[in-house]
Amino acid sequence: MSGEAQGLDIDAQMKTWNKYIGFVEKIFILPGVWAEPLGGKLPLAPAKRIDGQSTNVRKNDDGAEVKVKLVMEVPLHLTDV
Repeated sequence: MSGEAQGLDIDAQMKTWNKYIGFVEKIFILPGVWAEPLGGKLPLAPAKRIDGQSTNVRKNDDGAEVKVKLVMEVPLHLTDV
């Protein structure tokens, strides 16, 4: 089963990893609790920035694209039907 089928978003996972690495550096490496890595920094994932209007968009049962992170589903396109 693919990650997309399981509801995993690789871009979100990379962003979460980068936040975690920042936390580890701030809490453990900068104060000297852990030794500094050989390369000077822990590896970061090449995360890309996604604009907010293209996130949380799903197709509903009727096949229309809707924004789902709102109080109610809001269609992104309207028709004159």
